[in-house]
Amino acid sequence: MREPLQSQKLLKTDKDANSRTLALANIALAQAKAGDIKGTLATTNSIANTTYHTLTIARIALAQAEVGNIKGAKENISQAVETAETIANTSYHTLALARIAWALAETGGGKRS
Repeated sequence: MREPLQSQKLLKTDKDANSRTLALANIALAQAKAGDIKGTLATTNSIANTTYHTLTIARIALAQAEVGNIKGAKENISQAVETAETIANTSYHTLALARIAWALAETGGGKRS
């Protein structure tokens, strides 16, 4: 994962869609870890690639769970599941579900509260 400042510089200079997508995902994760929820959501929502959008939401949920924000993590897990269902590629769909499961496990394994 790139450092957030490197990712921000990349957004300004690189026109490659894949590089920009990865940069946005890295920035969103850094924002989540810093507690910038509004910024995280805005950045994540700007990711057009459905697979990376879903993976980023799952990574944010994992980061939230790791710092004890279980409610926020579960909300993002629900959103990630919804977007994962729109991924047509079986391999990417499976990858997204695996990341979602990892985040869910961090929240207590999906136990209902």
